[in-house]
Amino acid sequence: MRRFVVLACLLLPSAIACGGGLPVDDADGDAPDVSAQDGTVEDGTIADTGSDQTVDDVVTESGDDATADATGDSALDAMGDDASDASTLDGPFDAGDGGIVVLAAALNNPFRLVVDSDNVYWTNRDGGSVMQCAVGGCGGTPIVLAPSESTPTGIAIDSSHVYWANYSGGGGTIRSCPIGGGDGGSVKTIASQSVIAPVDVAVEGTNVYFTDQSADKVQVCPSTGCASTPPVIASSQGGANGIAADTATLYWAATINNTISDIALPGDAGTPKVIQTNAGAAWIAVNSGYVYWATYNSGAVFRCSASNCGNTLSLLASQQTGATGQLATDGVNAYWTIGGASGSVMKCAVGGCNGTPTVLASSLSYPVGLAVDSTSVYVALDTKVIKLTPK
Repeated sequence: MRRFVVLACLLLPSAIACGGGLPVDDADGDAPDVSAQDGTVEDGTIADTGSDQTVDDVVTESGDDATADATGDSALDAMGDDASDASTLDGPFDAGDGGIVVLAAALNNPFRLVVDSDNVYWTNRDGGSVMQCAVGGCGGTPIVLAPSESTPTGIAIDSSHVYWANYSGGGGTIRSCPIGGGDGGSVKTIASQSVIAPVDVAVEGTNVYFTDQSADKVQVCPSTGCASTPPVIASSQGGANGIAADTATLYWAATINNTISDIALPGDAGTPKVIQTNAGAAWIAVNSGYVYWATYNSGAVFRCSASNCGNTLSLLASQQTGATGQLATDGVNAYWTIGGASGSVMKCAVGGCNGTPTVLASSLSYPVGLAVDSTSVYVALDTKVIKLTPK
């Protein structure tokens, strides 16, 4: 039986534009457990054996050890716990000359991020708020879209609104707010009836899709709001967690079932199917028909074609000890975080990196969520959101 953690709230003083316990497992009170899939990799090319492969098969059948060094030469040693007005630090990159820009500081565990051409948006999981900052910087003062949320976790955007899940064990909600707080800036609850503990959200077309970890369901609601209980797309999804969508398909990870599944959109009229068993995934990313995931805390990053995952399963990197499970992709590279007090941001080409991913930045304080645009990677640390350029 899962427990809920009650977390204190801290609101960063900044411009307020809109009015307005994390999933743990029984054994250790930590994040949801997934199967350990540690191993080594010879190269990152897509495996096409003509038969279904499991995650264990790909890890076991890979070649010589190629340990990824998550320490590197780069560091963020100059940053303390003090707030900074979009400070730029020079050159802490293995990837090339550049800098780390602190977009916001004095935060309380920012968790999930999403970015568009203008802004980066994030949830402050323990701070109980949702924020927005221009990708070019906001002077260290992000817009507070929603200041009084209950353990906000997953976040998504469309062209006009931001959507997020309030985990709030026992009485969760799916909420939205106009980007920038326009149209009067009111926060709106779009789903609450029979919603228990939603974790992640995805938006496609005029619908918002979300996972409810305690109800073991994937549900859908119009972006304008549900008048009653949101329709169920998939039930018996034990530990339903990360969710993502492209124009034609919805994907999600279920940590207890240990699966990745999909369904054709709009979803409420289709039949879900499992595309990968023994996945070890908590969070997923999708791009151009491929699904990416990093096994939580067990050190492997995978990619497969969504249309034939079992026969195209590719191990991009192994021995990524401390991987948070959160990752992003731009279709050229996959990016993920190694957590902890001296964490890292890693990247690997989607076609493979010979088992040796690049360290973009290291000595980061508890990196978790990340998002990527055409030039940069945006990363949530324990008290900051930073921008890494070049990516």
